[in-house]
Amino acid sequence: MSYSIVQAAIYPPTQTEVTAFYSATNDRTFNIRISVANATTGTTLVGSTVLTPGQYTDGYAFSNGLNPSSSYNIVMTIRRASDFSELGTRSVQISTLAAPPPAPPSWSSNFPSGQVNSAYSGSATATFPSGGTWGFLTAPLIPGLAISYNGTTGFTLSGTPTTAGTYGFSARASDDFGQSTDASFSITISDPPPPPATVPNVIGQSQSTAVTNIQNAGLVASVSYTSSGANSGNNGTVASQNPSGGSSVTSGSTVSITVYSFNPPVWIDNVISNTFTVGTPYSDSVSATNSPTYSISSGSLPTGISLNSSSGAITGTPTTPQGYSFTIRAANGDGAVTVSYSGSTGSPPVWVDQTLGSFLQGRGYSDAVSATNSPTYTISAGSLPAGISLNSSTGAVTGTPSGSGSYSFTIQASNSSGTITASFSGSIVLVPNWIDNTLGTVINGVAFSDAVSATNSPSYSVTSGSLPAGLSLNSSTGEVTGTPTGSVGTAYSFTITATNAQGSVSQAFSGSVQPDLTGQVSVFDGTTWSPKEVYVYDGTAWNKGALHVYNGTSWVKSSF
Repeated sequence: MSYSIVQAAIYPPTQTEVTAFYSATNDRTFNIRISVANATTGTTLVGSTVLTPGQYTDGYAFSNGLNPSSSYNIVMTIRRASDFSELGTRSVQISTLAAPPPAPPSWSSNFPSGQVNSAYSGSATATFPSGGTWGFLTAPLIPGLAISYNGTTGFTLSGTPTTAGTYGFSARASDDFGQSTDASFSITISDPPPPPATVPNVIGQSQSTAVTNIQNAGLVASVSYTSSGANSGNNGTVASQNPSGGSSVTSGSTVSITVYSFNPPVWIDNVISNTFTVGTPYSDSVSATNSPTYSISSGSLPTGISLNSSSGAITGTPTTPQGYSFTIRAANGDGAVTVSYSGSTGSPPVWVDQTLGSFLQGRGYSDAVSATNSPTYTISAGSLPAGISLNSSTGAVTGTPSGSGSYSFTIQASNSSGTITASFSGSIVLVPNWIDNTLGTVINGVAFSDAVSATNSPSYSVTSGSLPAGLSLNSSTGEVTGTPTGSVGTAYSFTITATNAQGSVSQAFSGSVQPDLTGQVSVFDGTTWSPKEVYVYDGTAWNKGALHVYNGTSWVKSSF
């Protein structure tokens, strides 16, 4: 059996460790005991372990109890496990080291670049593992920015810088162990960029003119250009540019132009009406120089619309409400130009019902026009007959015609995609309308004279039933005259109709023949009428025959 003690650097109190290394042979079990005695205080720390057969290394570590900068004597005693008899000892003198110092302070910062007249904020923070303070070595003096202190850990620079430049400053962080860390900082403040410039459209201009126009627009950077092809009368003409004319770019941008020395297409007219309306014929065109062929290079035309590849004509009738986006390309052997369009096809109103019935004077009227795609209805010309109105939401035409004569008006149905109209004209139909359609009581044996009357010169006739016996109707005047001859209680029912060439109006009458009560009082007992005695109360007593009867001229006292 062999054994030894090995010492490494010891830094109490966090690393107080003593380890003994040993090996066992001869298949025996040993008990290992390690004691550590402080040379100054006599403190002893004891630990033990068992080394079993076949085990070659083991150890024991003390995690507490050792002091920095002190001397210790370590003794390892080896005993046989079976009878605990001592086999030998080893000892070593060690000295512990002083604890190492903490990490020094460190700095972290975020000072982005800034811009004159724009809000700015940046900061730096010092980290102290064991406490400490910081201070500026060189203070930041940046016009428009102020320093705010974040306690003992750092500072913030914020505000609105007023002067461009690069500003340097520095700071030092020191801890309680005398360690310090310096940091240098830098902030760059730049002037704001110049306002954007608008690129002029130089297509079709000569190269020199185009360059001058671009520079005069405030684009102070270079103008790049390319040219190719055979020499011809159009040599040096600008055919395209990037960015395109009208674009807003930052001053200082580079504008690239393509200068052809031959004859590519150049747009003459690339503006079309974007109003494609379902059901409405469409016709427009694009055109370019130098005899190009026209095609759709991306997207598709609205359904029902086509492009003539030779002439650039765009024609047809849109059939479907839809969004569209397409690009027309004009190309020849020397080059090509394109133009793009987008939008949506509209859905104008289409008549579903555009007829109205006749207007009959004095008769209630109700009809309507209707169209698809939710239009608004208005009178766009003329005027409705007096007494008639149009509902702008539903197209209903209602009222009672009160005038006469002719009429002429146009109803318009409109939505955001289009307008359709329907015109109406004619004359108010002068049908008869009752002025008086009542008759008096029919009394047996008493001459009868009454009349019905209607407008617009009708003729009168009995169209159902029959007049009471003894009465007749004047077909021209509507008078009903005669002396009823039917017995009292005889029922009658008849209808008088007033008719002219435009129409008719009817009124039914019914009742029964009434008795003549002049000078007498008769009582109906449910079967017949018969005279009865009448008593009249004069305020004191009931008196027989004290009844006054109207004889057709005056009231006379009668007795029964």
